[in-house]
Amino acid sequence: MPAVASGAGPETGASPIEESLEGMMSRLDVILAADALTDRTLVELMAVYNNVAYVFLYLEAVDDDENFTRLLPWRRAFYQDQELTARIVRRLREMRCADPRLDALREEYLAELTAAERRDPAEDGRLDDLLDEAKAVLAQVQDDRREILRRVGVRAGQADPAAVYYTVLGTMKSTVTRDKLARVWAAARDARQPALLAALDAMVAARRRRSARAGHPNVAAGTLARCRVSEAEIAAFVTSGLETALAAHAEVEAEIAAVTGATSRPMEHFGFAMRTVFGAEPAPTFGVGECLDFLFDVTRAVFGLTLTRRPSGHPHLIKVAVRDADDEIGDILFDLWDTDRRMPGPNHTLGLRARTDWSGLVQRPVAYVSCRFHADAGGTGHLTFQNVHGMFHEFGHALNHLLLRTGVPFRSGLESLPPERLEVLSMWFEKWAYHPEFARRLALGPGSEEQWARCVRIKMFEGRAGLLEQAVTAALDLEVHRSDTGGLRDAFDRLDGRYGIGRHYLLGDVAAYFTWPMYVANPGANFSYLWGAADSAGKFAAFRELSLAEITTRPDLRRILAPCFDADTPAEVPASEAVFRLYGSSALTG
Repeated sequence: MPAVASGAGPETGASPIEESLEGMMSRLDVILAADALTDRTLVELMAVYNNVAYVFLYLEAVDDDENFTRLLPWRRAFYQDQELTARIVRRLREMRCADPRLDALREEYLAELTAAERRDPAEDGRLDDLLDEAKAVLAQVQDDRREILRRVGVRAGQADPAAVYYTVLGTMKSTVTRDKLARVWAAARDARQPALLAALDAMVAARRRRSARAGHPNVAAGTLARCRVSEAEIAAFVTSGLETALAAHAEVEAEIAAVTGATSRPMEHFGFAMRTVFGAEPAPTFGVGECLDFLFDVTRAVFGLTLTRRPSGHPHLIKVAVRDADDEIGDILFDLWDTDRRMPGPNHTLGLRARTDWSGLVQRPVAYVSCRFHADAGGTGHLTFQNVHGMFHEFGHALNHLLLRTGVPFRSGLESLPPERLEVLSMWFEKWAYHPEFARRLALGPGSEEQWARCVRIKMFEGRAGLLEQAVTAALDLEVHRSDTGGLRDAFDRLDGRYGIGRHYLLGDVAAYFTWPMYVANPGANFSYLWGAADSAGKFAAFRELSLAEITTRPDLRRILAPCFDADTPAEVPASEAVFRLYGSSALTG
């Protein structure tokens, strides 16, 4: 039963949200009081929880702390009432669905609820504490590095010290001076590395204990069970990607060395090389409206969908309705600008509500795109090319959530994707920033296509230079979470012994990634970035030379992207070389 009294709310009466939550709890009681669940009432039960999740995800997303905090008793009533959970589990065990697909979802739902019952709350809390410890160490490194910048006469303020360092290093003409600053910069990180690795290794150990209790041979096996490719295929793909990236990275380092004269660890001189080749003139900016319009046109040409802006009811949100002819598909909410009301953090997309379409029960999905773009001084709503790339990426996640072919809201649309497909559509959409038609749509003034081409060349070389780091991190994540013993250092040393990765990257260069949400949520499956880079590049190749007008006449091209929307659609292991072919034209020299 609700943890708040029926109708509870402000003195002026319950808010519409509270009335909705109360109504959903009442309906849940009716469903569970029946003699048995039916296919329809099971779907309705899932839809209730889908909507409850939507309420709190939305309030959290728009930073409505007042209502979020006030309504927390309702969230506890739905999710932390052990008696209610036991009633749901009992009903799920008693029933068998007439529809085989729905029955498979019933079993998944039951497994998830019973797994939660077996979880050790103390261990969950310990994992959270360890993650906080690791993040605290990284925050100390940030402070130490701000002090380094201060000593060389630069005040970083609240800016990311790494970004400031990159800029400062790019202005230093002396190779010796750059080397010296790079050593001091790395030393600040390495001094705190033992504390960071202790926390991260303790997290790995806790995951191993949890995995053993669940009956998995290792941590990765539990995560990869959701994949539509085998663990052996994944391991082979990661190995191929790492070997290809190592060979390609040697070329990147040679190009940087040729520009800078650096003879050791050329990547430390990356910023200076970029500044030398591309200059320091201000980069163009791009109107957010133009960028969104282009995304909408791409979506119309490729998928036949219409996207229309609608009133959002919130001053910070852009609401976009997505339709397929006369059918409403769902909504995307864009929250793009960094404001005082928002906590700092990376760009991300949430599936606020999943699709329900079952025997007359219809709920349309909602996706929320959250970015932290800094408004330009004039408040004109313009984005850097980096921002454009990021927004295109997040839009891909949002559209992926809306278009997933699932009719039952057991989990968020993106969560129902196999891990290897999580980043494919988002990375495919980000590549439209490289498409010549994007440049032709921009109001940049004289020389606009040349300005855009310079941005593309810079971004593609940055992408090319970062592929080895992506491959090393994927291999390290898989290695440590397939192992029964040892920590990140042991796993890194094994990889170094096999492939010589230590000639290019140190453990300290990649350890911080293991605090990122994706790595924490999907241990062993973070090859998805490497997979997405390769798969999206291969898929984008079919569109790269076509205009949107030509694509509109080729609905057959949609089949290329079909695996992004249906987990049951077969998908091939991508060729790791595809992304290197895409970035191959981005040589720094020549």
